[in-house]
Amino acid sequence: RSSEASTPTTIENRSLATSNPKTETSVEESESVPTRVKGLEPFTIPSIFSSTVIKRTPNEKVGLAFRKLTGTVVIEKIVPGSPFDGTALRPGFECLSINGHRLRSARRAAEIVRESGSSLVLVASNAPRPPGTMYTMISLKDHHHSSRASSMILGRDSVVGMYFEMKHGLVQMVKMDRDSPIGSTSMKVGDFVLALNGTVVGSISKAVEVLSESNDNDMVPILYFNMRQLRVSLVDKVIGDSWKKEWSDGYDECVVLQPTGNDGSSNPLTLRFKEEGMCELLDPLNTFSDNNTSTSSVVPANHPLNSVVETLNHGIICVLSAIREGVELTTGTKGVSSPPKSSSISDGPSDITGNGKSNDGGSGSLIGELTKLSEMYKEGLLSKEDFEAIKSKLLKS
Repeated sequence: RSSEASTPTTIENRSLATSNPKTETSVEESESVPTRVKGLEPFTIPSIFSSTVIKRTPNEKVGLAFRKLTGTVVIEKIVPGSPFDGTALRPGFECLSINGHRLRSARRAAEIVRESGSSLVLVASNAPRPPGTMYTMISLKDHHHSSRASSMILGRDSVVGMYFEMKHGLVQMVKMDRDSPIGSTSMKVGDFVLALNGTVVGSISKAVEVLSESNDNDMVPILYFNMRQLRVSLVDKVIGDSWKKEWSDGYDECVVLQPTGNDGSSNPLTLRFKEEGMCELLDPLNTFSDNNTSTSSVVPANHPLNSVVETLNHGIICVLSAIREGVELTTGTKGVSSPPKSSSISDGPSDITGNGKSNDGGSGSLIGELTKLSEMYKEGLLSKEDFEAIKSKLLKS
């Protein structure tokens, strides 16, 4: 259902990579998570735009219609001839905030527009986003520019209470301070930062730079990749409804149950996702163990969930690779190997396995990726077809 408001006068249109709306309103993040996986094709990292309209009267309409779409609020229509008609905003763009307020419904978007006194600042993203990615916004009003600038000058790997490392060729938040503005959002330690203030970040130094140079009163949009949501999405797609699924609080383990026999009893197995992202199958009750051993048993090779694990790992590799390639294509870092570390900051992409090791021989991270890929194939984590497909893609890149 659409909510509409329509037509004022002066307009200022700006990309958030160079200019940002001012507000001190606290904001929460979007809960929508796209689910489509494109295999190994690079995902496009969306851009962010800010448009400002000055209303001539408080009751003046602005020529916009909104609608709810898969958990997001998108611009459904821009009235021809209205001020927004001449901006970079387009129907279908995801509306992130209006006057600093995050949006949960099309009706709320229309209410904010209607209740705004004079200026109207709309921040939007040219969706779609990569699968597993979410937007949040943080306020920097309690983290003054001077203290943030020192992080960039001293070459630190942290800023505004957020600590970063490079993993899978992406910038990962590995720690946060208690008073960090990110603590009030659902972004968690372990998530990957893809873009800040509309700028795609392919290195720790770039992430620190963008946050350091933002103004004190800026609301900073953050596009981040949430591995937890990707796991849930992939498990739901691969397993479907035939198995009952129970996730741990940290979404790093999923207990799956399949009824057996007429009594409805179940033998639980656990899908455990390791820190580097890959999945393994465990038998917590030692259902398949030999009575002569006390160690955890190995799930039989013909168990149907073994093929599920292969598919999950293939999906995770595909998505991580596609997101990383999208970041590299945007930042121009594709194929650039990491320079020797002279400080705590790690610039440049590492390989998809996240081992963070540079490779000699001038081939960037290719050797490391192929080595890890071979290890996964030998360990039975990848089928021969998946192994050959991914290897072919790596050799062509």
